[in-house]
Amino acid sequence: MDFLQRCMEIAAELRAECFTFWSGVREPDVTEADAWNWMRDGTAEVVRRCAAYGLIPAFEPEPEMIVGTVAHWRRLADAVPGLRLALDTGHCIVTRDIEPQDAVRVHASEIATIHLEDMKRGVHLHLPFGEGDMDVPAVLRALDTMRFTNLVCVELSADAHRSPMMVQQAMDWLQRTRMELAA
Repeated sequence: MDFLQRCMEIAAELRAECFTFWSGVREPDVTEADAWNWMRDGTAEVVRRCAAYGLIPAFEPEPEMIVGTVAHWRRLADAVPGLRLALDTGHCIVTRDIEPQDAVRVHASEIATIHLEDMKRGVHLHLPFGEGDMDVPAVLRALDTMRFTNLVCVELSADAHRSPMMVQQAMDWLQRTRMELAA
């Protein structure tokens, strides 16, 4: 919690649009019930502290973590009022619990930020657009339909070492795709 507190202070100072966080994994000696209770209570505390800083608390489901799917996030959000969704569309492809464009449509009013990239089904590797199994144009159409105006991030964490080239490639791909969708 101390680490998250410091992150909130930095986010507030930077006037961040939202504060994203995730659960981590359950230790083998911790029961699922205890892990869930700890997660619920800790998340409620993060939501409370975010409110004090004027931050929107957005929880990102991460594959193979305690809260690893959008369905797990739904359970947590039902238990913690004020919790928003940080939707990584690629994680939907990895966990196969919901199609990314369906997650956008179903949770439209609860999404604080979107992470967009390509991924192969069942493989947690952030890929450049066109190299995975995601129907990115369908996700973009869903975002247009909901008139999403919050932060959309392209996440290519495995390509950080060549980020200038990857940023340009992603921007070019998105601009081409947006023009095709508009036609």
